[in-house]
This record gives sequence, structure tokens and C-alpha cells, in this order.
Amino acid sequence: MKKIYPILFILLFVLPYYGFAQKTKKSKKSFSKVEIFSSQEQYREQSNTLIDAVVLKNAGKYAEAEQQLKILLATNPSYDIAHFEYAKLLLMQNKVKAAIEELQTALTLCDTNRWIKAALAEAYDISQQYDKSEKLWQNLSLKYPENQEYIDKYAIALIYQNRLKEAVDAYNIMEVQMGVNEDIIIAKRNIWLQLKKPENAVKEMNKLEKAFPNDIRYPLDIADIYISNKMEEKAMPYLQKAGEIDPTNPQINTNLYNYYIENKNNDSAYKYLKRAFASTELNIDEKIKILMSFYGKNLQKQMAYNLLDSLVKAHPDNPKAWAIYADFLNQDNQFRQAKEAFERVLDLDNSKYPIWEQYLPILLALQEFELVVTQSLEAQSLFPMQALPYLTQGMAHVALKQSSEAVNALKEGLNYATGNALVATFYYTLAQAYMIENNFEEVVVNFENALQKEPQNDMLLNEYSYYLAEQGKNLN
Repeated sequence: MKKIYPILFILLFVLPYYGFAQKTKKSKKSFSKVEIFSSQEQYREQSNTLIDAVVLKNAGKYAEAEQQLKILLATNPSYDIAHFEYAKLLLMQNKVKAAIEELQTALTLCDTNRWIKAALAEAYDISQQYDKSEKLWQNLSLKYPENQEYIDKYAIALIYQNRLKEAVDAYNIMEVQMGVNEDIIIAKRNIWLQLKKPENAVKEMNKLEKAFPNDIRYPLDIADIYISNKMEEKAMPYLQKAGEIDPTNPQINTNLYNYYIENKNNDSAYKYLKRAFASTELNIDEKIKILMSFYGKNLQKQMAYNLLDSLVKAHPDNPKAWAIYADFLNQDNQFRQAKEAFERVLDLDNSKYPIWEQYLPILLALQEFELVVTQSLEAQSLFPMQALPYLTQGMAHVALKQSSEAVNALKEGLNYATGNALVATFYYTLAQAYMIENNFEEVVVNFENALQKEPQNDMLLNEYSYYLAEQGKNLN
């Protein structure tokens, strides 16, 4: 005798047997051809076979489970639950088309079974046959209105068919049953926005706003709907309400900033921007993006520096904050402060070459030549194939009258220099180094090399001619 699994036996035995008992009530001695089972003994035997197949399926032994189910269905093709279980096995193996055929057969045999209907509707959804799944979900939602999943899936099937207003009607039924529900309202909001009816979307969100008056998300969402649809004036009351709920919220303050900037009210825009920059919650990249709009605008210079102070105060350990501060100072020719800011960046992260590319020339401008040498060597160790650190080292050595060190650094750097202007600068600096040694021939060679790269460079022509005149050579 086959082993009987108690829990599965109860689940698979009681419901079918109830049908068997009802069918055999009139005559206990004989069975008509339309009965699923010819006898109670056959019922028990086939139920045990079905249970075995289900156990095999759940254990991942799909081939063995399928063999059992095929034998069972060959013996009793009217066994609707066996068709149902076989369909579930097929779905687990992504054999959707075959599963649909089995479920259709099962539903023909027992058109009142809600689980078969739901499984067939799911299979239709998987195969994107939404016109078919829609009818089943609708039927189930009408018969079992307490089950919200059915009407939700009915609405989704309508959405996939682009029958959006009907989907809204379905969600309205759900809302009547469930009351104010965020998921339902958001779904309707999205549909109205897709239909380009922002006012209808706002009406939906107003329900959440009134139901949850202290939740900042809802007035912000309404404001965003209006702003996105070029109705900024209507957005303002909702932004202000959100600001009352949370005055420090960076999203509100940036929205208000954007609104006032659009309306040319710079003073109000700046007030809200300062609040946003003081918050650590606002993404630093968003802050930097805003700051970039201040580049080159002298009238807003003090405003920019106030924001930069807020930025580094809110993000003291973020190299991005100090990098943009240093960049502003550098552009403003405040080299001493820029140097300090760049050094803060390098203390936090020295792996970004563009920072070195800005920092080393500042040291030259400040004439801190000993520091230029040590920092240039540090940069070379990190980026050995970048030309600029060799150039700045060479320039510093020239300034310190250390000609041989300058020549060595510059000749090494020439191996990595590209572009006429940069190469010409290397040769010009080499000429300066050889001037220290009074090596006339090498000075001339390097000036000539520089002019081959930049023949119209006024500074080179002037320096070269002055040197020749001073030496009293090649005066023509």
C-alpha cells in the first residue's frame, strides 16, 4: 500500500470526496459515466497517486512528478484537480502554453473552482493575454468582492490594455471597500498623469493629504505635479504647507528655490537655498550642481561664498565640498585660501589627478618653491606618466637656481608631454635652466625647439630675442 501523507491527504481528499459523496447520494451501488471516479476505492488510489506527485513536485523532482501525473490523467482524464496540479508543475518549468491548456481543461471540468480560475488568469498574465485574464479577474472580483487581489489584478489587466479609465473605475470599487489607501490612490494618480489630467491626479492626492495632515510626502507630491505641468502658482500653497510641517526639509527648500529663481525673485530664492545647503540630507552632488550656476557671476560672489561655507560645514569630510570651494577661490585669484582648501582635499583623497593639476600651479604662483618640489615628487609617485608634475618641479628648481635638478626633471617630463603649448613650455623652461649654467648653445637649442612648437608665441619671441641681445649674439 502507498504511504499516505496526512496533511496533503486531508487537503486533496476532503474537497474532491465532498463532490464524490454528493454525486453518489442518489445511488450508492452504481456510478454513471460522468462521475470522476467509478468507485471510492479508485478515488482513494488516485488521490494517493496525486499526493505522491505533489510531494515529488515540491521536492523539485519534476520529471518523476510529471510521469505520475501523466499516468493518472491517462487513467482518469476527467480528474480536474490532477489537471490543475499538472498545470502548476508546468508553470514551475516555465511551460506556460502547456500549463494554460491544462488549466483550460480543468476549468471545463469544474467551472466553479476559484483556484483554477485564478491560476489560469495568472498564466494568461504571464503570457500577456490580458484580454483573457481580465475576464477571469473580473468574474472572480465580482464573486469574491472581499478579495482585494482579484480586483487589483483586474485593474492591472485593464491598464496593460490601455483601458485606463476602466482601471480607475476598478480602483474606485476597491477604495469604497477599503477606504483611503495609499497604494490605490497612487495607482490612480499615475493613471491620471498618464492621461495628462494633472488636476484629477491632485484630487486623488488630496485624499491622502487630508487623511494624513502631518505627512510631508503628500503636499510635496502635489506641488511636484503642478510644477511638472507648468502650474507653479498652484504649487506654492502646498510647498508652504510642507514647509510648515518640516521647515528644515531640503527638498522643500530646493523646490522653493527653483520656484523663486524661475520667477526672478533672487532674494527669496537665496533664503531657501541657504536652508537647503545647511542640511546634511541634501545630496552634495545636487548642491554642487547648484553652485556651478554661480561661476563667473561677480554680483553673486558673496552669495556663493556663503553657500560654500555652509557646504563645507555640512560636509566637512567630503573632498568634493573642499574641491569646489578651492576651485572658486582659485578662479577668484585667492591663491592662499585656495591652496589651503586644495590641501584639505588632498588630505581626504589624493587619488584625483585634476586636483594636483590645479594645486601645483597655485604653489608656483605663491612662490613656495621648496614645497612645489616636494609636492611635485609626490604627484609623480602617484601619476608617473603625467607631464605637469615634472614641469612644476623643473620650474621650482629653476627658481631655486638648481639647474641640474631642473634639467633632469624637465627631460623626464618631456617623455609624457603632449600638445604644442605644453611641449613648448618644457623647452622654454629648459632654456631657463641652461641660462643658469651660462650654456649658450643649449639655451639656443631649447628656444628654437620651443619656437618650432609655438612659432607665433609672443612671449617666447620676446624672451629669446632679449636673451640674444643681452648676449650680443645672433643679433639679426
